[in-house]
Amino acid sequence: MAQNKDSPVLILGAGAWGLSTALHLKQQGYSNITVFDRADEIPSKYSAAYDLNKIVRAEYEDPFYTELALWKTPLFGSHFHQTGYIVATTGRAPQKATHHLNKALESVATHPVFSSGIRPLKASNDFRDVAWQFTGPLNGFTGYFNRLAGYAHSSDAMKGLWTYLAAKGVRFVLGESRGRVTQLLYSGARCTGVRTGDGQTYSASTVVVALGAWVSSLVPSVAQSVVARCWSVAHVQLTKAECDYLRFIPTTNVRDLGFFFEPDPETRLFKLCPLGAGFTNKKDGVPTMDVDNHIPREDERKLRLLLSEVFPWMADRPFVEKRMCWFADTADSEYCIDFVPGTDRSVIVVSGDSGHGFKMMPVFGKWVASLLEQGEQKEERWRWKKGDGKGYDVSWRIGQSKEIDEVVKEMNRAKLITVSGNTLKREVMAASLEASYDTVVVGAGWFGLAAAKARLESHPTEKLAVFESAESVGGTWSENRLYPGLKSNNMVGTYEYPDFPMSAEVYGVRQAHIPGAVLHRYLTDFARKFGIYSRIHFHTAVNVVEPSSSGGWVLTVTHPKGHSTVETKRLILATGLTSTPNLPDYAGSKSFDAPFFHSKDFCKEAPNLKGIKRAVVVGGAKSAYDVAYALVNDGATVDLVVRPTGRGPVWIAPMHVTPFQKRIDQLLLLRWMTWFSPCTWGPEDGFVGIRRFLHGTRIGRFLVDGFWKVLGNDVLTRNNYDNDPELKKLKPWYSAFWIGSGLSILNYDTSFFDMIRQKKVRVHLENIDHLESHKVVLESGQEIETEALICSTGWKKQSPLEFRGLPKGGIGLPLTDAEKEVLNKKADKEVLESFPRLEHQPDLDVAPPKGDPLRLYRFMIPFSFLQSRNLAYAGMVSTVSTAICASIQGLWISQFFDGKVERIPQTDEEILHDIMLHTQGMKWRFGACGYGNDLPDFVFESVPYFDFLLKDLGLNNYRKSSLLEEVTTPYKPGDYAGLFDELEEKESLKKN
Repeated sequence: MAQNKDSPVLILGAGAWGLSTALHLKQQGYSNITVFDRADEIPSKYSAAYDLNKIVRAEYEDPFYTELALWKTPLFGSHFHQTGYIVATTGRAPQKATHHLNKALESVATHPVFSSGIRPLKASNDFRDVAWQFTGPLNGFTGYFNRLAGYAHSSDAMKGLWTYLAAKGVRFVLGESRGRVTQLLYSGARCTGVRTGDGQTYSASTVVVALGAWVSSLVPSVAQSVVARCWSVAHVQLTKAECDYLRFIPTTNVRDLGFFFEPDPETRLFKLCPLGAGFTNKKDGVPTMDVDNHIPREDERKLRLLLSEVFPWMADRPFVEKRMCWFADTADSEYCIDFVPGTDRSVIVVSGDSGHGFKMMPVFGKWVASLLEQGEQKEERWRWKKGDGKGYDVSWRIGQSKEIDEVVKEMNRAKLITVSGNTLKREVMAASLEASYDTVVVGAGWFGLAAAKARLESHPTEKLAVFESAESVGGTWSENRLYPGLKSNNMVGTYEYPDFPMSAEVYGVRQAHIPGAVLHRYLTDFARKFGIYSRIHFHTAVNVVEPSSSGGWVLTVTHPKGHSTVETKRLILATGLTSTPNLPDYAGSKSFDAPFFHSKDFCKEAPNLKGIKRAVVVGGAKSAYDVAYALVNDGATVDLVVRPTGRGPVWIAPMHVTPFQKRIDQLLLLRWMTWFSPCTWGPEDGFVGIRRFLHGTRIGRFLVDGFWKVLGNDVLTRNNYDNDPELKKLKPWYSAFWIGSGLSILNYDTSFFDMIRQKKVRVHLENIDHLESHKVVLESGQEIETEALICSTGWKKQSPLEFRGLPKGGIGLPLTDAEKEVLNKKADKEVLESFPRLEHQPDLDVAPPKGDPLRLYRFMIPFSFLQSRNLAYAGMVSTVSTAICASIQGLWISQFFDGKVERIPQTDEEILHDIMLHTQGMKWRFGACGYGNDLPDFVFESVPYFDFLLKDLGLNNYRKSSLLEEVTTPYKPGDYAGLFDELEEKESLKKN
């Protein structure tokens, strides 16, 4: 049947088969192809191929498929690893497993290509001849070795194909809102297009549904023959030495236990999968994502038995990154590649991969293209079938399939364990706790990981531990704080460590905001790459810190096995600014009878919010907008309650500002723009005269005021606040001049402001008076019925840990209140003489918070510990340049511990002056509308702060190739790459 190859073809699903279909259609001249996927990036986490690796084999009982398992082409060859393939059974294998092994051997033993690579394995020594690392007993193992097979790195293969297709003009629409197709649109019997989660419609002449296990969500009739099924996947985290030891082992499939691959050299993860009948979801007919970091107990038993037979030294190691891998299964393991009956050949379903679909990725799309050209499926095995849809078992698999609900129940029981009377989550820490360490880092977010890396670079043999109270790395981006649609304010290129670029090839990121899940993976990869991950103790909270008799610290920690005391010579506190949520205590909260929590727990509470129609979100910060946006996308109407006093709604800007459409996250790191912000350490950049003119003269201050007015008006104009009465309520109350790092960016797939204009978000500038059952009552008396109350109400200033036994002043200043007041006034006088503009503070209708900010030298070191050099804070700053700041602070702290910081003042008076000047400067700069009353707040202040620290270390703070570039091009993380190497070179020159 002739096809108009310019007509729109929509492919739903960017997994292996969807991408392969796009490839072959493109190669055959189809010019109007769009691929949709609900994931935020490729590889799609909803694809069965979202994995480290998949077996690529030729062994099939039916020789039809044997001819098709070839990967050696330029586009796919780099992802194929010909490690060889062992197929075996144990001495305890049931007859079904032995029968399948024999049939697989028959399919390749006489094959003209593969037969030359087949070697029988009849005893344990035969196995060790092809895999000397198999040190286990291998009791009763028999099988064969196929040297021409192996595995493919599935995630990399999908990323590579996506990159290739995008360059060839194939369009991709991604994201839970934009990329999730919710409906097929019909005109009569013919499908004419699709509708996506954001309400957009797309026309099509042909729709290819390649949704794998999710296929029945759009084509319910396919459930008669295709069932959503899953198997377990688990990993062991290896050391570098262990990873090197197992390199190039054959992919091994023990038919009655499970299979494994050579470890991934980048992540050092060793992947294992148990074999069995799997689990289905009859209730919903599609996958459930309710199973989190868990595999069934029986599957774990199989894997540990497999390890005890092959690698006994690994048999008791904890499993990490456990999950269920969903795929579309059929009773006969044949695919469905056919037109949906009754759709006038307008809808094609490709499904039923049956656990062996990925290896067909290079050729699969050819079969879809052939179907389109021929107008009917001539291969009987792939035709549309009818079945009973009861979640049948597959004849060649061992065991009987079960329902996924059983796994969910088992997981929930396993998560709740009782230790010393306390209910704690998770049973295993990543590393065993020791009695003493050289250095302990508390917190595994951006700053904690960077501090650990810096210390290990300079002291690779040091005993270092990282204590993390959560279950994963990342801090704000830890796994338990992610939710659909969560993204970074920064775009790609400004939110990565200098020495670990966020590669588009690895992470599938493009020039856009970075999905939270990608950031979590990136930070996890960073921890693994630099040898930090194996030193992290998860679910380990530091409760008390006390000086030890040996000059270090004694830490009281809580972990899943109880309480312990740990000694350390040096302590880095990187607990972050978002550790302890500030949850309001409203009158009547006990009778609210609905979910009521802080936005920090939005991910954890998400299951309790499914299907709600009304919610109240409290707060005017970006996190409140994020929560409201996510709820509306899930079908709820949101009442956004912002208190009528205080700092008002957040300043939130489009990503591109000014008439020149510049990225705002890059403008903040442009040196010439930093001159327009009053900053007590600004002169560190060397442009003292320019700064003195701008802030010390009337003409200069006129220019500064004009700069901020233009910048602010540009944002206000672009956001069109005044064009809608509801939206106008969110117009910032104070000049952008006074806003610190709370400055936010509109990083949504669709317009949040349109949600307000469409009354999906209703704004209330009021205080909450009290709560009633499923009601929020405002001070005006208005009652808002709601099914949930989420508070984006900031964070408590207090540290989550307690210090005991410290010298006078503790971690503050060892001064009386009178002495502090003298220093305050002296510092205030110096600040205002340099920056007269700061004396004219905005007129807020709330009293400023009481108490002092954290008074730290360089915002890291308490005064009383500058001599002992055993305590430092990392990340006690709020900055728009987190990754760079974390890296430089980490390096500075490590050098400080070693006594190598070059510019620490010699007298207490000079040190106190330095601390007071910069902390009081922050209070004047951002105390009114930012965080300056409590801690350092950096926007345009970041680059001169980096200058400050680099000059302390004797490093060049001018990182550009010329003065023109230095002033006019934005700083990026890569400009600060290799700082440790520069320090090493400097030290080497000193010795010579």
